[in-house]
Amino acid sequence: MTETYDGPFSLLQMFWGSITARPLRSFLSVVAIAIQVILVLMIVGLTSGVISEWGKRVEGVGADILVQPPNSSIFFAFVSVGMQESLGGQIAVLSGVDEVAPTVILTEPKSLVMVYGIDYKSFNGLSKGFLFRDGRPFEGPDEVIADDIIAQTRHLKVGSQVTLLNHTFTVCGIVAHGKGARYFIPIRTAQEIAGAEKRVSMFYVRSKEIRSHSRADSQVDAGVQCPLLIGICNPDEFVQLAAVASLHAARWWRWELW
Repeated sequence: MTETYDGPFSLLQMFWGSITARPLRSFLSVVAIAIQVILVLMIVGLTSGVISEWGKRVEGVGADILVQPPNSSIFFAFVSVGMQESLGGQIAVLSGVDEVAPTVILTEPKSLVMVYGIDYKSFNGLSKGFLFRDGRPFEGPDEVIADDIIAQTRHLKVGSQVTLLNHTFTVCGIVAHGKGARYFIPIRTAQEIAGAEKRVSMFYVRSKEIRSHSRADSQVDAGVQCPLLIGICNPDEFVQLAAVASLHAARWWRWELW
């Protein structure tokens, strides 16, 4: 005999009846939804943490302005080595500019660790300089500076051999983290590895005004025919710029100059 219910409709009673009628299917559905929610939260949390840490490292370099090729990715690992190094001289002579550091950005394919090819004097001059935990700046083409995080992770010390970009380097110094990359090599060595003589990935530019770089921006705009400028006010705006979901809310400056 078929049972009927003549009372008012109850959504809660319908759900409970479905669960009790098919408990295994209900249990598997709950587990599947829970796994999806946990994975989404993990991915969002991991991405936010990586972007935040990366933004702090870029801000720690000490630059006010970034000069990049046109259509460059805001993620430096995807930036090509295509800008003429001579553009740095044009930027450096402007009155509002204090320091210009050409930089070659390379990524170790095996570990996806970022490597900066730098001119030590100009890059070090962007801020208070590298804080050495041990060792000294590089002096030869096959020497590398590592930050303390990567040194601790890979058990590196001064004199250790490390292979980067299919090239063997000797660790000559270990510095405090927060200067953009994990490894720093001479710019000429980086250009040779990339097969891009006299070319760089970007320029870090520091203006003479400590808290405002708008005048330097306008001077570079008027005085140098360089491809693309991205001005950064503070780390929070840079992190917003890096987060794809927040691009529309980030306040940033971008000029196509040719």
